[in-house]
Amino acid sequence: NTEELVATIHKTTEKLEDGNQIVERSVNSIQSLNTQMNTINSEIGSIYNFIQNQEETANAFVTSIDTLSDSYEEMQSQCNNAGKYFFDIVRGTDKIRGNLVRNAMGFTTKEFLHVFEVDHMIFTWRLYNAINKYETLDMNIVNNPKDCKLGKWCNNLKDEKILNHPSFLKIKKYHEELHAVAVRCLQEIDNQNRAQAIHYYEEASVTLQKLLQEIDKVKQIV
Repeated sequence: NTEELVATIHKTTEKLEDGNQIVERSVNSIQSLNTQMNTINSEIGSIYNFIQNQEETANAFVTSIDTLSDSYEEMQSQCNNAGKYFFDIVRGTDKIRGNLVRNAMGFTTKEFLHVFEVDHMIFTWRLYNAINKYETLDMNIVNNPKDCKLGKWCNNLKDEKILNHPSFLKIKKYHEELHAVAVRCLQEIDNQNRAQAIHYYEEASVTLQKLLQEIDKVKQIV
């Protein structure tokens, strides 16, 4: 009986040791789990802080965009006002200049050529004004290059030196092209296609420069 009791106590001790090991492992597992949970919580906290910072940054960005939008609208308004003011001055000056030219006596050919240059610089600029609704251009006038001062001058010219100059034909060519592009620009304005109207305005500006170059060449021989 004594031996059986000793054996039973020994087995019980072994079971207790096994139980202690299990408990110890469980405690270690729980501690490890707590550590992992703390790590996860810390990472979640970091992610939350990151998202919060990003949200604050995004809000600040949106606020900046709103401020920029307000500033843009104000700047656009100021530019439009300045453009309208500049347009009024240019048109008023152009009308005075036109009256002086029509009543002028004794203008030299070079002076008339300079007038034609200025005329078509303003003509092209008025396309921009029309795009921005500062004024409305008459399609019938724009579409009639032969009736403007340069067109009339070309048709009535008698000077053989100019008529035989290579630049004279180019002047007529670019002059007609300029008016044709201007017509297309006005058509797109009527169609409310601003982007295409601007495209034709830019094309007109390029054609204008070609016209001015050829007029300048003729000015050098008169």
